[in-house]
Amino acid sequence: MFNFSEKISELKSSILYIVFLAGSLLIGLTWLSIGLYNALKLWIGTPWSSFVLALIMLVPVIIHLLVKAFSPDRPTKANTLSSQARPAVDPSGALLSQIMGAVAGQSTIVVTVVTLLASFIAVRFPSFLGMFAQVVTAFIDDMKLRPTAAATPRKPRRKTAADTEE
Repeated sequence: MFNFSEKISELKSSILYIVFLAGSLLIGLTWLSIGLYNALKLWIGTPWSSFVLALIMLVPVIIHLLVKAFSPDRPTKANTLSSQARPAVDPSGALLSQIMGAVAGQSTIVVTVVTLLASFIAVRFPSFLGMFAQVVTAFIDDMKLRPTAAATPRKPRRKTAADTEE
């Protein structure tokens, strides 16, 4: 029988994976292209650096098209992942939302690093995503408690005999 909630949960987790991976890819490609552009500008000059950078960025697309053109046909539907049995509920979407909610008030660098790690773990090691969510939540809670601990006044130090001799 068709389970509508399972299909929506699967779709939601797939969309989250794609969004996080696309965000990670965009951030990485931005920094890579800035670095390559500056290096190419020094090595071959300003007019040619943009052209060479565009060619470098198109190399993976060209390789993908060549592999796709010369690869055999796709496997039958019986061998694909979508036809295999899956759990009724995929908690990855909820865990990713929990992680993003935990780091919401932090700096941009912390949010970026946690997002990259969470998306990588969600795609490659989904069973460890729950532990990672707990670690991130505990770390963020600890970071929120640190300023209050630092703001509490300490008792003044009592003078000892060594202090009075000087």
